[in-house]
Amino acid sequence: MIPHPEIQNRRFALAPMAEIAPLLIHPILGRTIQQLLEACTDPLAVRKLEI
Repeated sequence: MIPHPEIQNRRFALAPMAEIAPLLIHPILGRTIQQLLEACTDPLAVRKLEI
């Protein structure tokens, strides 16, 4: 499902969005993507592949 229903809890969804639109405001939570990423407690690492 897009957007991910728990995007605020998923680093794999927030990290790429923060690169594209860090100031985009989540319509329900009222916080920017960058703010959500900074507050995200998801411990999984996200890395950008350089190809």
